Amino acid sequence: MRAQTKIKKDAILVPNAQSLSLQGSYQISIVDNQNKAHLVPVKVGEEIGQNWIIEEGLHPATVFVLEGIEKAKEGALVKPKPFAPQNQTNSPATNQPAAR
Repeated sequence: MRAQTKIKKDAILVPNAQSLSLQGSYQISIVDNQNKAHLVPVKVGEEIGQNWIIEEGLHPATVFVLEGIEKAKEGALVKPKPFAPQNQTNSPATNQPAAR
């Protein structure tokens, strides 16, 4: 059983599978204004379901890769598309633009 103990306003949630973990540090593939992928270090916080709260390293306007992360190598050209989840929710994470 879990009880809500606090609310984190404007939290950035990222699916666990989209972060790369190496010896306790995490990276996420982001997309710059030239549509190139870059790995950036992030600090993850609590795990909420199958998502991480990102404490540091991303800001709300950051475009990050949600699908095809294995193809989004450093400097690779990507075609960003808005993320359209199968089950629409009002979660802030589903309103994030994402690269596919």
